[in-house]
Amino acid sequence: MNTRQLRYFVAIARTGSFSAAADLLHVAQSALSRHVRDLEEELGGTLLDRGPRGVTLSESGQVLFDRAQFILSQLEEARTEVLAHNKELMGTVRLMAPSSIGQLLFEPLVERFLGQFPKVRLDLSEGLWADAVNRLQTGEVDVAILAGLGHSDTLELEALAHEQMILVGRAGDALLGKASIAVGALAKLPLMMPSMTLEALRRFAPELTEQLDVRIHVESAPAIRALVAAGRGYAVVPRSVLRGRHESRKIAGVPIRGLEVLRQMGMLRGRPKSRGMQELAAAVRREFAVLIDAGSMRAPRARDAS
Repeated sequence: MNTRQLRYFVAIARTGSFSAAADLLHVAQSALSRHVRDLEEELGGTLLDRGPRGVTLSESGQVLFDRAQFILSQLEEARTEVLAHNKELMGTVRLMAPSSIGQLLFEPLVERFLGQFPKVRLDLSEGLWADAVNRLQTGEVDVAILAGLGHSDTLELEALAHEQMILVGRAGDALLGKASIAVGALAKLPLMMPSMTLEALRRFAPELTEQLDVRIHVESAPAIRALVAAGRGYAVVPRSVLRGRHESRKIAGVPIRGLEVLRQMGMLRGRPKSRGMQELAAAVRREFAVLIDAGSMRAPRARDAS
């Protein structure tokens, strides 16, 4: 049994006539008859009942017809998918990330992703959890990098890496010269941080809630660096915030023991994933693997999967 025989058999069953199927397939009627006889001999029974008004399916023929339709449809789907995959990728794909990750991710991602897919338009933007979720839901963003806050009913979340949280202050501060500090060292310090970082910190060390002196809520990594460099206080931020170029000589950071942020990739649950989205997601995974290999982040654990 082969796919040609199945195509011929399905055409005969659908048209109810050898002659009509021959015209449809542009094949000699004798060739169709020969292929059906070969099938019936191989399968050990009659597949088509011949009559004066054409042909109808026997019981065994109906079984083969149902199976053959499914097999042929799957082959056509595979053909279509492979053809699309082999065509040059085009169109627009949109990625959103926090500013600290954007400054770490966007440059190498653009170089490698557009080097592989030069006809794609890559739309990059910055934002935190609430903004990213809203834009994923409205279709303004295809893929987002998020700071892990656990389960989401609307997003498919994939753990990418753990990033160390640090205390950032002005360079030369004795507190920042240590190898690491305990979370308790944050008590009574004049702090600035994003609101979500404060929530994570309160969950990590609830006993410190009343002792945290958060004077400024700020979401932008460049703004945090500038404010710290100007002596406005300390910041609790992911290590990637220190990657800023202009203020990096004026500020320094120290790891906070045990305090990390889980970086996740999010896409809207239930939304069909285009090839562009799939390729972008794969590129994001590769870039985080590079960061993990370089020691900048830590690989996620199995239980981090959402």
